[in-house]
Amino acid sequence: MSQLLFENIKSKTNLSEDDFKVFMGFMTPFELSKNNYLLRRGEVARHMAFITEGVLYTYSVDEKGEKHVIQIALSDYWTTDLFSLFSGAPSSYDIVALEPTSGFLLSKIAFEEACLQLPVLERFFRILIQNGYVQSQRRIAGIYSSSAEERYLQLLKANQEIIHRIPQHVIASYLGIKPQSLSRIRKQMAQSSS
Repeated sequence: MSQLLFENIKSKTNLSEDDFKVFMGFMTPFELSKNNYLLRRGEVARHMAFITEGVLYTYSVDEKGEKHVIQIALSDYWTTDLFSLFSGAPSSYDIVALEPTSGFLLSKIAFEEACLQLPVLERFFRILIQNGYVQSQRRIAGIYSSSAEERYLQLLKANQEIIHRIPQHVIASYLGIKPQSLSRIRKQMAQSSS
């Protein structure tokens, strides 16, 4: 499973196998059962997580008790509450396993030490965080400028696996719509394709 992590980093940098072995010394394996938390609202994020298997999703809860899904992270994804991790502020999010999930954790202290020892990692994490920021901006813009059907089609195009593995209510929340609206969209799409 560490091969997936190596390939993830290698896709954005020229990390050598020797440097990767050093980096793995900073990582801690983790396993979560379905519905277990990687992070709870009110806690300070102490790690970023790389997922090798499974699914984590990040959500906030509004004053009415409704969940608002911020991120769905499958294998080969990194996830955490970056604001909490880097500021030390309590998190506004829960990060929960939708299915048994495993991977590697990198603590804030280990992150800083690894970047000092291996400058190529500083470049990797800068690119990772930049890409995440761009995706967040696109997602926010899409919520305001795209129809629910367009957002669903974009999600299908980006990752078919999400549609088959993630519960409908989680997908609907991620798209910023009600589950009933997602059911209607899926039904209309099925009818138009037959």
